[in-house]
Amino acid sequence: MATCVRDLNGCMYYKPTDNLTQDCKSNNQATQRSEEHLQSYGFNRRCFVGAVNSTTTQSYCYLPRCTGAKGSYTLQIQVGSTWHTCDNTGKIVVNSKVGDVNNTGHVSCPANVEAFCNRESTSCVNDCSGRGRCQKNGQCLCYAGFEGLDCGSMIATKTEWNRFGGIRTITKVKGCPQDEGDDHNSTCNNGTCLVNVGMCQCEVGWKGARCDQEDNLWTTNDTE
Repeated sequence: MATCVRDLNGCMYYKPTDNLTQDCKSNNQATQRSEEHLQSYGFNRRCFVGAVNSTTTQSYCYLPRCTGAKGSYTLQIQVGSTWHTCDNTGKIVVNSKVGDVNNTGHVSCPANVEAFCNRESTSCVNDCSGRGRCQKNGQCLCYAGFEGLDCGSMIATKTEWNRFGGIRTITKVKGCPQDEGDDHNSTCNNGTCLVNVGMCQCEVGWKGARCDQEDNLWTTNDTE
């Protein structure tokens, strides 16, 4: 998925330290525990420390947003459906009600907002949609069958809300039979859909996101 980098708060950049199997960028990680803390999963999510609907400090996944320019960034963090702005107190206060559920607590802002936003500004667009590798120059190197600035040419997304107000972005790969898209009834044609990664594994001689393009591996310029 991605290299985990520990930030100044002792929180992993992509994965909370209290659950190393949990990846903020993976929408498959949403659980009952995560929902109760208004967490958010999917592309561009990051790890933050706080105590939301809890008496102990924990690591959570939320969506950040940096505005402004280098040297004067403002950082906002989306907790549930509400955007909170980091100020000089160093934390944001959570106090909301979703249905009959009262949500209370706080989320700590990064110790160095400027450094956090500088890092975000050089991140790859949409974390390469989980279908590519983010390079040091901030550009995506897309996996076979995917293209575009964020490798999202074959990706469809939608947002789901739980009863506590937590969010996750569901990723669907167009063409894989278990997923949705513009033509969700189609198959991988000349290949097999890998359910765990939402990608088609093509048979020899075929390529593309749906394995519908001939790959002339044995074509040469030789003539008989």
